[in-house]
Amino acid sequence: MRALVLAAGCGERLHPLTAGAAARLRNGDFIVGYGDNLSTIDIAALAAFHSEKDADVVMVTRCLEKPGAGEVFSQLVNAGYLVAKSWNLDALSADRQYDFGRDLLPRLINDGARVFGYRMTEPLWWIDSVEDYRRTQAAFAERPT
Repeated sequence: MRALVLAAGCGERLHPLTAGAAARLRNGDFIVGYGDNLSTIDIAALAAFHSEKDADVVMVTRCLEKPGAGEVFSQLVNAGYLVAKSWNLDALSADRQYDFGRDLLPRLINDGARVFGYRMTEPLWWIDSVEDYRRTQAAFAERPT
């Protein structure tokens, strides 16, 4: 793996369009972790899964708890981690912003790329607000060291 790209954001996203930043990575595979998610995910296991599948992209999924009305088409959600081959970024233009989930992944799926889901079992905390941040702090304070 060549790099770890973290997207910035909490509440209103300041820099949500992470695929454009990752477009600078032109050699080998890379891992992305969204900055507004936190997990104890086993990155080595994720990278091994990506290699074993000879995947173009592996998107980490997590079960969606208590989905809202209209959100249910699957019990899985994007957990904010993915592994991809850098050639997936070749079609991205430098003069446009891109988001992995809204722009790049749908395009790759439509183009027939080898996209796999990796079901994580580790805890996942989303930090989209100050309240989420406090909840995550409390959860980590209660974890054994």
